[in-house]
Amino acid sequence: MKNIFSLILISFTGFISYGQIFFGEQQLISTAGISRPETIFSTDLDGDGDMDILTSNYGDKSVSWFENLDGKGNFSPPVFLDPDVPQPAGAIANDLDGDGDPDIIYASWERDEIFWKKNLGSGIFGNPQIIDDYASGVWKLYSSDIDGDGDADLIIPLREGHGLVWYENMDGSGNFSEKKWIDSNMQNAREAYPADVDGDSFIDILTLDWSAGTAIWYRNEDGKGNFSDRKIITEQLTYPEKLICFDLDGNGYPDILTGSYPDLLLIKNTGNLGLFEDPLKVSESDDIGDFYVTDFNNDTHPDILVTHSYLNKLGWFQNDGQGGFYDLHEIAGNFEGYTKVNGADFDRDGDMDLLGSISFTSSLTIHFNLDGAGTTGTEEIVTRPEISGPSDLFLHDSNGNGQQDIFVAAKSDNAVFVYEQAQRNAGFGTAKKIAEIITPSSIFLKDLDGDDIADLLACSEESGQVIWWKNNGQNSFGPAVQIVNFGPGTSCVYSADLDDDGDQDVLVANQWSDKVVWFENNGNAGFSTEKPVGEGLNGATDIFVEDLFGDGLPDILVASKYSRVSYFQNIGNKTFSPEIVIENMMNGVEKVWALDMDGDGDNDILTHNYDKLIWYERANSSGVRSMRHVINENDYLYNIGFVFPADVNGDGLMDVFTSWGQSGNISWFQQEPETKQFSKQGIAPHIINGPVVLNATDVDGDGQNDLISASYLDNKIAWFKNEMVPEFSAQPNDAAICQSGQATFMSSMQDASAFKWQMTPDLSRSFVDITEGEYFSGVNTPTLIVNIPDPSFDQAKFRCLARYKGLEFPSTEALLEVDRLIVANAGEDQQICNDYIYVNGNWPQEGSGHWSVIQGGANFIDPTAPFTRVEQLQSGDNKLVWEIVNGLCSSSDQLIITVLDSSRIESHTQAVEAIMGTTATLLVEATGKDLQYEWYKDGIALEDDERIQGAKSAQLTISEISNNDQGYYQCWVNGFCNTVFTAVIPVSVITSTGEPDNSSIKVFPNPVLNQLHINTGQDINQANIFNATGEKLIAVSTKDTIKALDLTGFQTGMYLVGFLSKDQWHYFRILKL
Repeated sequence: MKNIFSLILISFTGFISYGQIFFGEQQLISTAGISRPETIFSTDLDGDGDMDILTSNYGDKSVSWFENLDGKGNFSPPVFLDPDVPQPAGAIANDLDGDGDPDIIYASWERDEIFWKKNLGSGIFGNPQIIDDYASGVWKLYSSDIDGDGDADLIIPLREGHGLVWYENMDGSGNFSEKKWIDSNMQNAREAYPADVDGDSFIDILTLDWSAGTAIWYRNEDGKGNFSDRKIITEQLTYPEKLICFDLDGNGYPDILTGSYPDLLLIKNTGNLGLFEDPLKVSESDDIGDFYVTDFNNDTHPDILVTHSYLNKLGWFQNDGQGGFYDLHEIAGNFEGYTKVNGADFDRDGDMDLLGSISFTSSLTIHFNLDGAGTTGTEEIVTRPEISGPSDLFLHDSNGNGQQDIFVAAKSDNAVFVYEQAQRNAGFGTAKKIAEIITPSSIFLKDLDGDDIADLLACSEESGQVIWWKNNGQNSFGPAVQIVNFGPGTSCVYSADLDDDGDQDVLVANQWSDKVVWFENNGNAGFSTEKPVGEGLNGATDIFVEDLFGDGLPDILVASKYSRVSYFQNIGNKTFSPEIVIENMMNGVEKVWALDMDGDGDNDILTHNYDKLIWYERANSSGVRSMRHVINENDYLYNIGFVFPADVNGDGLMDVFTSWGQSGNISWFQQEPETKQFSKQGIAPHIINGPVVLNATDVDGDGQNDLISASYLDNKIAWFKNEMVPEFSAQPNDAAICQSGQATFMSSMQDASAFKWQMTPDLSRSFVDITEGEYFSGVNTPTLIVNIPDPSFDQAKFRCLARYKGLEFPSTEALLEVDRLIVANAGEDQQICNDYIYVNGNWPQEGSGHWSVIQGGANFIDPTAPFTRVEQLQSGDNKLVWEIVNGLCSSSDQLIITVLDSSRIESHTQAVEAIMGTTATLLVEATGKDLQYEWYKDGIALEDDERIQGAKSAQLTISEISNNDQGYYQCWVNGFCNTVFTAVIPVSVITSTGEPDNSSIKVFPNPVLNQLHINTGQDINQANIFNATGEKLIAVSTKDTIKALDLTGFQTGMYLVGFLSKDQWHYFRILKL
């Protein structure tokens, strides 16, 4: 199982510089068909009237179809509908969009996704359209019209979802609803078969619960997809996997055919509203694998096609027309590994042919129905890979042309093949079978017969045979010569000169008997009986021979899968020391190498366990290791299956290839100079599946070590070119920006075929793809524009993936720093009466703030503090600004402080003398903001009534004044800044006695133009003049007797003139001209 390591250590020239290596697209050496078909389905996909084949394939994670080229059962190579469907849950066809062409429906169990592809006609299909991206544990697919609207809906069992769901075809165009639950409380749903169980013309659903061992049906109550609770058919099944519903007994109602390990059971429908009889065995023949119902002998009765897993049989059960079945009609041949069976008329002769699939050889075969009565012909191959189940590969120039050929052990083919390389960079030929051996597990090439040509050595895991074939030249080998039958579990063969006699001896390991032995070559390619090397090796899987001690004697290294790595020292005379354990308590050890890992001239040891790649540095010539190094110290791997050393970048240090994970991931670890540390270099994405065997050589003659792989599940032999990593001509730069702004990142790579931008939301997360939308534009171009919504993008990293020769290469990472925009808030505008105030802006948080004045005058005690005192404000508006600066973000807010003047009374009525019955008016004139008035009489607040108006205003009016209104009045003026009040205003009420005695006082002339004269024999010292409203206009008071009043400046109108004589007032109405 080990190659001659010296082939990898040949001198290479023209290596590209350190750290610039990548491996190009997978280039197939083998011609693969499909790998491990999981489901088979037959229908006319291209509309030409004959039956084509649709498959979902576990091995190569694909969905494919085969065109029936001539209507006679001659098929095209596979046409891949989707090459990336990990763990497919099936592929079926039905017309989803009503155009008459069967569309494709398929699902991935691993990804919980369901898709459909539109049939565009003539076998051309559109892009995948998602039906559900969270169908947890989707297991199978069925399509039927559930709701009676004339279009095809979808029904599936959800294994992890523990139930059954259906999806409504909403418009007959393939637009589906969200999942609708039929049952959400199952243990392990395995079926969702649509059929009219009770004869009401509505499609009901039947299912199996694998864990509970039950068969169940659900009645479609109204024909619109509203289903009943579960109806138990039987609870007597054992691990039921599959169900077919078909009228097998001819009573017009569909019966149930199902597996109950190890039996095939018939459950008859009584026709009484969905009631079923007890299960009956179809046959005493045990271990039926798959089954399919069709009329295989043209007698109008549906028969059953079956695969027989245990006995490797293929056949059919004939129906007697009443649901009774005759013994199995076996189809002649060896049908080992048949897993699926189907039936259709592939040759258009009017009868059903049998289609079968073999998983482990990845084959599809047809047995044509020759006479319509079930007589079948020989197996016809629809598809088969060039090799099947590669388990080991070996590189060697076995035909002497200077080019490395590839030898492959193919377990499923029970053979060894070679791919010859005629000349450098000319590619490889097709697979050439050179030897047959049952389930070969390991191959080795070495000159066993001394003719200087490498012969072929192989062992069988199943039979235990160890065989060699003489190389007759030009990769012609034979005959087979058995060295030993070492028993089942033989895992590895190796050849080296163990006894220093010049010929090549043979070593063999057996992982079941836990032994390693060797066979001495007698010089004529004859071998001795076995010679023990070690026992109790707990799963011995690999051997490597190298001089560990520098004594010229080859020692033996052994990898024991379940426990340890150890060696046996060659002490001469065909004798080896007891086992010396290098490291114990290991699990998953399958490969071991001895080579100079660090370029210091002595041999170190390379191996692995389940999750670690390990090398042991040699300390001295004693061969004892001094230091254990873990290569993937910082990188998590699991299920490591293979490790292979090679100097990838020509720096003289060994790098390490490994395959790991369930699906066969490949990575390589580059050894950094001087540090003895390794960095992981991924080889992805490559479509490889299953355990992978690796090797390396210069395939294309460019002086660089290329990678070769053989993958077991997808049957691919491929190579990957060692190329120089392309350089970016432009790299994205870091960007700093304020939130709500826009950042631009740019990258460029010559000859890149596509670009894709990724980001990591923060420093702790992995990169994820970016979607075009509100925040991002140009996600698939060299220039990405980011619209920053908020500070959550701060510290995000961006990179561009440039696709070059089928692989994606990352640019440098650009850091985006987003400064938070802190919106400044200076507070509410204020009106004050003083020249100072305390302002209170919001806190800057991550930034800094500053107060300034843009209008008016102000002095800030601390202009950088949000809360501070402002003094020396000017009267009127003072405009202040609070600004917050945080990095590139700036925000400001304006605050207006209005300094108001104090309230002040400018004037008011001084006194009022009013004649009884007239109207008196009192006025006040005041200045200030938000003035409010309040009139008082003798200290009591006045209220408006029928006579008094304006008690809360600047003008108080008293109508029909009387003696009760006489008193002292005052107005209080309440302003924004203060309260002021008038002086006391006396109000007098004059009582009139009519016209005065003319003999005592006379006034003239009346009407009067200027001077009004008074003639009286009495002393008159006071006089008042009132206007028509009773307002006193002037008051005259003198010591001397008043003889005249000057009315020159008065306006024309009626006035009331009063004179005080002997303590009594006398009034006269005067008309002023």
